[in-house]
Amino acid sequence: MTEINYNDLAQFLATEKPETLPRLFLAFGEEFLTRKAFDRIIDRLVPKEKRELSYELLEGVEAALPNVMERISTYSFEELLVVAVKNAPIFSGPGTQKQPGFSKPEIEAFQEFIKTPFPDGHFLVLTTDSGDKRRALYKAIKGIGLVVDCTVPKGSRQADKNQQTVLLRTTMEAVLSKSGKGMANDAFACLVDHTGFDPSTFSDNLEKLVSFIGERKRITADDVNRVVKRTRKDAIFELTNAVSERNPSTALFFLKSLLKGGFHPLQILTALINQMRKLVLVKLFVADCRAKGMPGWQRGMDYNRFRQEAMPVVERADAAVAAKAKLWEDTLAVPGEGEPKKKKKVLTDLLIAPNKKNTYPVYHTFLKSDKFTLEELFNALIQLNEVDLKMKSSANDPEIMLDDLVIRLCTKGEIHE
Repeated sequence: MTEINYNDLAQFLATEKPETLPRLFLAFGEEFLTRKAFDRIIDRLVPKEKRELSYELLEGVEAALPNVMERISTYSFEELLVVAVKNAPIFSGPGTQKQPGFSKPEIEAFQEFIKTPFPDGHFLVLTTDSGDKRRALYKAIKGIGLVVDCTVPKGSRQADKNQQTVLLRTTMEAVLSKSGKGMANDAFACLVDHTGFDPSTFSDNLEKLVSFIGERKRITADDVNRVVKRTRKDAIFELTNAVSERNPSTALFFLKSLLKGGFHPLQILTALINQMRKLVLVKLFVADCRAKGMPGWQRGMDYNRFRQEAMPVVERADAAVAAKAKLWEDTLAVPGEGEPKKKKKVLTDLLIAPNKKNTYPVYHTFLKSDKFTLEELFNALIQLNEVDLKMKSSANDPEIMLDDLVIRLCTKGEIHE
């Protein structure tokens, strides 16, 4: 078959005859576009009323390649069967921890498997975060199926920014056309300034703005400032996330946005200190597990394995810390004669996973911790505290100090005493 850009997918699906649709689809690239491409493909292949019997989304251990090959090659009582796998790590780079079911022999077996036609009426839909066009598997999929390229450059060059703007404008038009609304150019620029290049957040905020303006037909910059500042994803989180990912350009963008939005430099510094402390907690936990020969975190571990193997150990460690913290608080909270009884509160900032039901952010904290050595994190805390002291005791420009600090935190080899 062929490879097409995401922008051409809708026309391809609308004009292709049912009997000539490819049996294998692969969409890769920017997460928001990949998700949209996946939904378009599934909508075209299998009607909603048939999905209970004719559609299988394989997740977790079921998404292993041997199981995928078994499901797609098993004859069904239904004339139609669509098997789908999201975020399949079929192009993992060298040194990456392999997800079970996606080893090199299994990928090679899958590459041979897809050369044989699937049973009539059977379709396979895959998405992945990146596609390596040099790989034999990529060329094999492209040769027999349809590859949808959803990549968008993430750089800061003008050409990259132009492509990012085009995507955001296309997203805006798609959202607003459904409601018959419009958006002023300065409002669009204001919304981009608040969200950065994050198509998913951009789209969500547009939906909120459409609801906010009610019967009015046009979104203004004032609407954006009133709604998005109140409902946007926490920009502090975006900054700490970018620093943890050691992405200086993104971190500086959100730092500038926060300062422009009225955040106090000490608020930003406190958030960075808290993030580094959390990474130190994770690093110490990992080191302790290895010293004791206990199962725990391994570099590049996939999410399902993390939940099954590492998370129970994290929960036991947190329980032990919480018990000690409670003992300390019980001791310190004993009132003197005539004093009211003090309310006890466990010190949750000492825990790796305060909310056991929400494990995905915890998983990403472990991934981020791999980007630092323990020595780098200790030195980062020293520098953060030094900047804190300077902000409170000198006339130096705090914004310049934060700029310099963020760059050093993000640049490997630049965190030193």
